Amino acid sequence: YAEAPKLRLDKVFTIPFRYRKFLLCMIVMFVWNYIGNLNNGLWNYHLLNHLHFSYTVINIVTMLYTLILLCTGAFWQKLLHRYSWIKTFGIACLIFVPTEVFFFLMSPETSWIFLPNSMIQNLCSVGLNLAYANILYMNLPEENSTAHIAFYSVGVNLFAFLGLYVGTEISSITGDTPIWFLNMEFYSVQFTTLARGICMFALGLL
Repeated sequence: YAEAPKLRLDKVFTIPFRYRKFLLCMIVMFVWNYIGNLNNGLWNYHLLNHLHFSYTVINIVTMLYTLILLCTGAFWQKLLHRYSWIKTFGIACLIFVPTEVFFFLMSPETSWIFLPNSMIQNLCSVGLNLAYANILYMNLPEENSTAHIAFYSVGVNLFAFLGLYVGTEISSITGDTPIWFLNMEFYSVQFTTLARGICMFALGLL
């Protein structure tokens, strides 16, 4: 067998910039990993300690994703075939945005919206995850594909870290001390959901 050429680090950070369509896909994937980690773990802390949900309720909502996947997977597959992976991803993002706003405004008095809002998010997540799984390969150049995949791996991990860092910094502004905003009581972690909504709106318009 012919020896495979060694991957050069400089190619990882230079070659991908020659392919505009590939870079567009990378922007979508990088931003999505940033969004996904803005309140990763922090949101459950908020639900448990500020809104006084039980672990049982949170876990049930999480497990319902599998049921929704089984019930709506065919629907999302039809959308994926009718439109492109990117367009379907964008549609799901835009539907997702209002749910982040509702979660931003959710208080102990309006905690009833948690279940229906979570169901809508689970529904959208099916489409988002199905589309996301294929975006990498949409415009992946055959030439130097290893360098492009390495660029993807570095980017998604970097943006995931940035999302986690920014979310932690936002949540630590007031910590467990609520502040008054829009004549309502808010915890700083709630602003991570608002940030997610804004980022998802921008991502959906790409």
